Amino acid sequence: MSGVTDSSKCGLNVPQGGVGFAGGPRPVSSDEYSELQSKVNRQLVKYKGQLQAGNTVKGINKIYCATTQVVAGTLEKIDGQFRTEDGSLVDCVLSIWTRSWLPDPVQIEIDCKSENTRNRRSAEDSILFEQVNDLLPKEAIEKAKGQPLYKKAIEIYLGITNTHSNNTKYIINGRFVLPDETEDTCTMVFIQQSNRLNTLNWRCDNNPIDFFYSFYPSVLSIPHSKRTKEQRLFAKFIQNFQRSYAHTFEEEERFKIFTTNLQKIKMLNEVEEGTAKYGITDFADMRPEEYAKRTGLRYDEYISDSNHIQNPLAEIPDVELPRSFDWREKGAITQVKDQGACGSCWAFSVIGNIEGIHAVNTGKLEEYSEQELVDCDTIDNGCAGGLPDNAYKAIEEIGGLELENEYPYKAKKSKCSFNKTMSHVKVKGAVDLPKNETAMALWLVNNGPISIGINANAMQFYRGGISHPWKLLCRAGGIDHGVLIVGYGVAEYPLFNKTLPYWIVKNSWGKRWGEQGYYRVFRGDNTCGVSEMASSAVLSG
Repeated sequence: MSGVTDSSKCGLNVPQGGVGFAGGPRPVSSDEYSELQSKVNRQLVKYKGQLQAGNTVKGINKIYCATTQVVAGTLEKIDGQFRTEDGSLVDCVLSIWTRSWLPDPVQIEIDCKSENTRNRRSAEDSILFEQVNDLLPKEAIEKAKGQPLYKKAIEIYLGITNTHSNNTKYIINGRFVLPDETEDTCTMVFIQQSNRLNTLNWRCDNNPIDFFYSFYPSVLSIPHSKRTKEQRLFAKFIQNFQRSYAHTFEEEERFKIFTTNLQKIKMLNEVEEGTAKYGITDFADMRPEEYAKRTGLRYDEYISDSNHIQNPLAEIPDVELPRSFDWREKGAITQVKDQGACGSCWAFSVIGNIEGIHAVNTGKLEEYSEQELVDCDTIDNGCAGGLPDNAYKAIEEIGGLELENEYPYKAKKSKCSFNKTMSHVKVKGAVDLPKNETAMALWLVNNGPISIGINANAMQFYRGGISHPWKLLCRAGGIDHGVLIVGYGVAEYPLFNKTLPYWIVKNSWGKRWGEQGYYRVFRGDNTCGVSEMASSAVLSG
């Protein structure tokens, strides 16, 4: 599609060279802009009700730049030129926050620069014919070409989408080259109806023959007795996870992905070495690359930083390990928190570690401020990502941490307002733990919870149990998320002659995620890289 990009006007914080802080935003390749542009237009139609009153943006004309970031879910930001209902163009930044495990999984916000608005359309409301793919569902165009109704569009005079409750009408009026090489002015009307027949009507000024096509839009419209096994599972998935696809063609594409993922789920269950059960989850209609975009920490950048100074190695006590241990039962772990649409997993991992260490040392459990780190840590990039090692240094330089209720979390970077007189805990350094899980357990029992990085790849279809995936499916070198180890345990299955040690991991995506906000993963062979990036703060006093 011509005229899609103009990177010189980019207003986003895009890491140079395509890399940045762990947990921070990643640039979207310009090769993906065409697909992203179509997605933006679908989301604006589907979630228009979320926009502020008076906002008349209806579609995107051009992308300047875009980023994707792992927060509590995925946050996509698109800086570009948008179309409004009156035909004018305006520069805006659109944010799409996706949390697939919630009842309302998508939240959109748009910030437009009204002063840059300029009127481009003529009185007849003409638009560039390149935009037809954004105005009309892909399936309608394919049906029209497949008949074939036209060879190509020369110019589109009018493109309108009218949405009324369950119906959406698309009207495309323009100049087309017909199959017989003649040119004519034609009108295509595509009406998309939820759970009923869709219709496509085609009429040209100099051709008396009209074309009419109708079809069912959704698997939910197929009688249950006539559905295949895959269709029945997909229909149940749509209902259970409250999916509402923007267009029928999207549902068809998602169904294909869903059936492919069913095979992956089958494979995961067949090769699972623990007790985890993999099945249909919120992520079951996602491509691998889409799920991969939900990760943000870059372990390869962490280990390749030539300027990184290693922390001292932690001293490991020579004591007898209890069979199981859980700092939650000792009152040293605060409630599961939610980082929201902010790439601050690094801050939550570090704060959780400090909360636990302080509680173990003093007997007093306090909730400290992640927002203080987001605002005041000048080494890291706030919601654009960071590293635990940097955070330890920043807290030491700042002068300590305030309580959560004194410096509450906002899920966005603001001006630093730290009050040193309100500091409740201070840091004087940090230690790295050996890449040995027995040593990690010994240190945890004697000191408190541990900040780690983990590869989250095995979580796409995880539904419970102790996760022990194939190493190829969860590489130790593919760490992409900052979390907190709070304990460990051992599960025995005499019937199967199986003993499974595991870690208890606290996440920062809210209590609705995983096992009440926690994830259990096999302990003993560095599954998913749990021992690669383990560290802890050293507290003052």
